[in-house]
Amino acid sequence: MSLKKFFSSALCAFFSMGVSLGILVILSGCSSTYYGAGTPIVKKHAKRGYNKSYKIKGKRYSPRKQYEYSQTGISSYYGGRDVFHGRKTSTGERFNKNGMTAAHKTLPLPAVVRVTNLKNGRSLKLRINDRGPFVKGRIIDVSEKAAKLLGFHHDGVTKVRVECLVAESMMLARNYNPKKCNPYTVHGQGGHGPTLRQTVGRTLKRVARAPAQKNTQGNTQGNTQGNITIIPPTKPKGFQVYSTVNTRHIPGVLGRGTYIQVGTYSSEVNAKNFATKVATRMRVPCKAYPLEKAGTRYHRVLVGPMQSKTATTKMIHELKIRNVTDAFVVVQD
Repeated sequence: MSLKKFFSSALCAFFSMGVSLGILVILSGCSSTYYGAGTPIVKKHAKRGYNKSYKIKGKRYSPRKQYEYSQTGISSYYGGRDVFHGRKTSTGERFNKNGMTAAHKTLPLPAVVRVTNLKNGRSLKLRINDRGPFVKGRIIDVSEKAAKLLGFHHDGVTKVRVECLVAESMMLARNYNPKKCNPYTVHGQGGHGPTLRQTVGRTLKRVARAPAQKNTQGNTQGNTQGNITIIPPTKPKGFQVYSTVNTRHIPGVLGRGTYIQVGTYSSEVNAKNFATKVATRMRVPCKAYPLEKAGTRYHRVLVGPMQSKTATTKMIHELKIRNVTDAFVVVQD
């Protein structure tokens, strides 16, 4: 081959490779997907029930088959009241409101994610071991403790970025044992105290410590959780009739029947959110109802209507097990 032909062939090959690389870069730059090529989830978890398609309130959800995931959206938290504390999560772990865990509708279970509060920059690693939140517009439900560390406990919700950590998720999945999983550590191993203190310390040192806004709404009496004001009723010894006469002029009043009140909120949004969680977790009808009293409007979260006195007694007992000791009966004539 002549020297001229050699250089000509080499130039053509170089140009061809350059064009291919350029096309590849352009295509990758034009991609609008959040997800990568796709690392398959660990086989022993792929066929488990918690990674299969499921249906909630008429809508079907299909868990992802790979770990790559990054999305921005709204986060809420659960565990603020002890209705969920101690109950089993989707993977079989016992939910702990003080644990480093969270719920997601479609991520593979179990998985490790980094959640960043875009309002103040705080970031935490959490273990995904449950399904939810089933509220429109929300992408993740973190534990109450995680919400405090991320700085949005007083707000109730915040905008976050959720990123799945592939290598850590695979490591967790290979060694995962829901019956022996430590709720206070991301990977379910190690002790409670030092690990949690280290996590908090690193978080607060790494990010700006923006003070959370305090509640300025509603009645200041009772337990306050963010902008949610809980007005505790008088604890009855048995069944208590709660007058609802002054709610008849408000749309959506109670129908006839027996109900169980599990919470009172000044915020309608938070009342509805809590009602949805109770209905989903405990598999009972639960709604938020408005009430005006002494010129103040607030919202009650009621389970029911109950089918019988036996069912009512059983439900109150179940709530007391979950430390909801202020639940009481409401009878609407």
